[in-house]
Amino acid sequence: MTLKFIRRSLIFLPVFLLFTPEIHSQQSKIDSLKKVLAINSADTTRIMALAKLSVLYQLKNPDSSITMSEEGLKLAQQLKWPRGIAASKEGIALGYYRKGELEKAKDYSLASKLLWDSLQDNEGIAHTLSDLSLITTGIGDYPKALEYAFSSVKLERQLGDSAAVAKLSGNIGMIYADMKDYEKALEYDKQAIRMYTALGKESEVARNYGNMGVVYANQGFALIGTKDSVALASLIKNSIDNYKLSLVTAQKAGDLLLVGRQFGNIAINFWVLGKTDSAATFFNSALEMQLKNGDKTGYANTLGNMGEMYFEDGDFPKGEKYLLASLDSATAIGDAGDRKFALSILPQLYAKMGNYKAAYDYYGKYVSMKDSLFSDSKSKDIGRLEAKADYDKQQAVDEANHKKELEVAAEKEKQQIIISISAASGLLIVLIFSFFLVKRIRLTQRQKNIIEQQKIIVEEKQREIIDSIKYAKRIQQSQLPSEKMIGKNISRLREKSS
Repeated sequence: MTLKFIRRSLIFLPVFLLFTPEIHSQQSKIDSLKKVLAINSADTTRIMALAKLSVLYQLKNPDSSITMSEEGLKLAQQLKWPRGIAASKEGIALGYYRKGELEKAKDYSLASKLLWDSLQDNEGIAHTLSDLSLITTGIGDYPKALEYAFSSVKLERQLGDSAAVAKLSGNIGMIYADMKDYEKALEYDKQAIRMYTALGKESEVARNYGNMGVVYANQGFALIGTKDSVALASLIKNSIDNYKLSLVTAQKAGDLLLVGRQFGNIAINFWVLGKTDSAATFFNSALEMQLKNGDKTGYANTLGNMGEMYFEDGDFPKGEKYLLASLDSATAIGDAGDRKFALSILPQLYAKMGNYKAAYDYYGKYVSMKDSLFSDSKSKDIGRLEAKADYDKQQAVDEANHKKELEVAAEKEKQQIIISISAASGLLIVLIFSFFLVKRIRLTQRQKNIIEQQKIIVEEKQREIIDSIKYAKRIQQSQLPSEKMIGKNISRLREKSS
């Protein structure tokens, strides 16, 4: 088998595995909504019923989905009901998204968001941002897709809608898978599984197991044609294991549309491993389930994959049968992707069979269709290249800014270290000075105390000496007669002698 064909199958299928709306008891919901339409002819209830029906028909028949939303839009405009207009435009956007007409999808979705913005309706804004993340992922503008997704997550958390946050985690995983950042893709898929498990939403758990299967398959398909067969086999095994987990969980949840899709995915993996018989068994199971559920898009895709497989294996009659059937089914529902794919292989197949007229006729049809899609394809390619260039440029700017921030941080840290060392040194000097100053003060105080004590002693001695002198003088004075007495005695003696 050729790498080109396998990659085509891989790219086409995951889109529907990742974003299938909840479809428990889908037919009963459809019947119930049709009853609402039969009763309500021109009011807001009819508009919302059309919007819900549009969602349920997105996978089964995108054209019918668009028609229903367009009817709702016309009625909402007549009633001048902004919320109905916004919801209907978003339904049209998702219908075009399913058809692969991404620029139209983006225009309608942006128009819807403007209305929700004007109404300041955070719930409507959050849902539209989520859808825009899917559409811009398809266009290839991954930075914008992540911006829309994370903005939606922020709003949904504010609104307390855990189920919406879980869904967005799965969507973000898909964006990273498209960017080939498989580690982050698996991280977000596992986060979504944990959240949905806690919420008891088995169908969504199944869908995200399928997403993980797609991630492992992407990694494995990239090794086709290389010598690393062991790694290829290991990755494909992981992919099949996750698809089977998804299949079993979807069966328990009654999500039969997802069951049909996973049969087809498992079949592709067996085909990659060269197990054509096993692949055919799972392909047939997928066709049976898709017919039962009215999954026309999945049915056309599975027929095309089977035609491709038999063509590659050299079974040209079976290849012709399934490719023509795929072409008819895709044409009937306006599925440009599968129609173009069938037309690309049929000329090769008829050339191998020797039917050159048929080969020429189908090649002409292929060229005609390819030319009609050329401008759209080029626009998408240019969009992807511009988005990638912008992304790479932003990455370079971010890296440069990060480097500059690191340098500034390092310089600040260096300055801080110098300041800290200087402060520590200054503090140490102050402490040392303070130590000697305190020591000096204490010494001075001791000396002062000694001097004071000595002064007291000296003063005490002086008082003692003075007191001694005074005492001695008193003793001397008490022992000697007074001068006056001496004078009297002398006078008396003189008188006696005369």
